[in-house]
Amino acid sequence: MTSDNSPSRTLVIADAGAVPASLQPELEEAAGYARAEKAAATRRAYRSDFGLFRTWCKTKGVPALPAEPSTVAAYQASEADRGTRPSTISRRLAAIRYAHKLAGFEPPTDSDAVRATLRGILHPRRKPTKLLARIVRSHRNRSPHGKRPSVCHLESLPR
Repeated sequence: MTSDNSPSRTLVIADAGAVPASLQPELEEAAGYARAEKAAATRRAYRSDFGLFRTWCKTKGVPALPAEPSTVAAYQASEADRGTRPSTISRRLAAIRYAHKLAGFEPPTDSDAVRATLRGILHPRRKPTKLLARIVRSHRNRSPHGKRPSVCHLESLPR
């Protein structure tokens, strides 16, 4: 990783010694384009998300890179049970995929097991998560006269 925390730059210039010096300026330009592939905020989010995945893997005693699809599916389930929003879980999967691709590994996120787990998390009939229960309680406390929110209110809550 470089000082600007861009893993893409190290990938492009990794074999710089093996290329003729005449290609060096173009190689530097290619590195700039590679850095521009993802916005700085996206790279920061991916770095943070993969760090969380790596920490989770360390506590479970399994490798984060390369990760097995079953490991990623278990991580998704763990995140969902903690009340992590499905959109956050999806972004974390994108970070895991990106890290694997940068390292030259087949992304475990392409497996049917990981995709099926995410579909189950996103499925509207899935049992309510702890997060949804907190949202409903919070919403109930703010509704006038302490009435329970209507079904319409529940459908408009973030997923």
